[in-house]
Amino acid sequence: MRSLERRRIARRYARALVDAAVAAGVFSEVLLVLEALVEAIRLDPRLRRVLATRSLSPSAKEAALTEALSGAPEVLQRFIRLLAREGRIELLPEVLDAVRAERDRREGVVCGVLELARPEDEEYVPQLKAQFAARLGNDLRLEVRHVPELIAGFRLRAGGVLFDGSVAGQLDRVRRHLVFGEQTVNL
Repeated sequence: MRSLERRRIARRYARALVDAAVAAGVFSEVLLVLEALVEAIRLDPRLRRVLATRSLSPSAKEAALTEALSGAPEVLQRFIRLLAREGRIELLPEVLDAVRAERDRREGVVCGVLELARPEDEEYVPQLKAQFAARLGNDLRLEVRHVPELIAGFRLRAGGVLFDGSVAGQLDRVRRHLVFGEQTVNL
């Protein structure tokens, strides 16, 4: 199954899990247990192998997860049993990502990546975050990366929008103007 298809299916399952967990009033607990379960699977090669073995029945995979789920909210236990029965248990990491994204969407949070040319530019992160949160009209959660190729400045991807305030971006716009005659040169 292709990565795009896996994410699409995972989003569907995640929305159903979030709806059920919110309705039961246990969303926070479900998220914590789901995060722990995905981490346990990642760290335990035996469990990973069992869950990845196609010749094992869904009930065998469900049994392998029973101990890890003891004490988990009933909503999550039913959800994991459903994934096992449907042969979708290997989608758990993508489901977790989709659950987090659904939570953020419902809370009005926009996630983004802020790329800085130099580590010294970190002091500007709070100011940039506040400025772009106001522009996007949402709470903004940023992952900060250092990308020396930007030369100076920053590049922010958030909410499906790219804000490029880097020297490399300006040079690229000048190049496109000179080579292709594009009129979008804003220096």
